[in-house]
Amino acid sequence: MILGLLTPSAGSVKLFGLSPRAKAARAKLGYLPELSHLHPFLTAEETVLYYAGLSGMSRAAARKRTSELLAQVKLSAAAKRPVGGFSKGMARRVAIASALVAEPELLVLDEPTSGLDPIGTREVKELITDLASRGMTVLITSHQLFDMQDLCNRVAILSNGKIVGGGAVKDIVEKSADKRHALEDYFAGVV
Repeated sequence: MILGLLTPSAGSVKLFGLSPRAKAARAKLGYLPELSHLHPFLTAEETVLYYAGLSGMSRAAARKRTSELLAQVKLSAAAKRPVGGFSKGMARRVAIASALVAEPELLVLDEPTSGLDPIGTREVKELITDLASRGMTVLITSHQLFDMQDLCNRVAILSNGKIVGGGAVKDIVEKSADKRHALEDYFAGVV
């Protein structure tokens, strides 16, 4: 609904005070789907340039932004390699760079660590933490509660479209006897 792909069956959704389908709202939004379908024959650089072009950037601005983003996601050395030969973690970072190309105010990530090995998971989590520390609002949907405990400062638990629990992660962790699995225990107690 935040992406404007579904219409609420009740209530309403506003994104920056606008309908999520408004062009002005979408211009401030970056999105990473759970499954990114990258063109395997394009290089990392070509992939990000493609999305920069879709955002309406000039060619010069797109080249500069692409170079910055590939450096930010630690893929400068692989910029000229086709993404079809990338590991899942590398492909995930290309997809994140593509979602960031228009410098969104809100980044929506669907299962950002899904299917990644421990190194890939760590790299993506570090990148998300860095983006948040720079002031970007990051909304993550995930069932990986351990990852969410590492990444989030607030959580909401949804069941059948309704918030059934949540709050500040630090408060949930403080109340838990097992700090390492605080969100898992909290979730089990709510649902």
